[in-house]
Amino acid sequence: MSQVLVIDDSTELLEMFEIVLIKNAFDVRTALNKNQALKKLATNVPDIILLDIFLRDDDGRTFCKELKSHELYHSIPIILMSSNANKLKDYQTFLADDYLEKPFSIRSLLEKMNNLLMAAHHVL
Repeated sequence: MSQVLVIDDSTELLEMFEIVLIKNAFDVRTALNKNQALKKLATNVPDIILLDIFLRDDDGRTFCKELKSHELYHSIPIILMSSNANKLKDYQTFLADDYLEKPFSIRSLLEKMNNLLMAAHHVL
């Protein structure tokens, strides 16, 4: 069972992600902000991260780049999420592995996650 960390400042969206991802055999952890995410990462490194770019206390794109620059987290696939498509165009500049525009289909979410997880396991 793959573990996913979902970081979004919307409790409603986090609940939706939890329901959908648990139904699809993922072990789900959630965080509302960067500080919560860092605490979760310190105790448990996930297989993949879903990261909203608009966080109340931070820019998720900058946080993505920080994570990808850290030796413990650089190999974790990260999918940046936003309802603002223009903010996602340069996702690779922030070292993200993929992006997801909100609203999205569950099929698209799972497809992106599974592709990145398969690619990560082939690298290992």
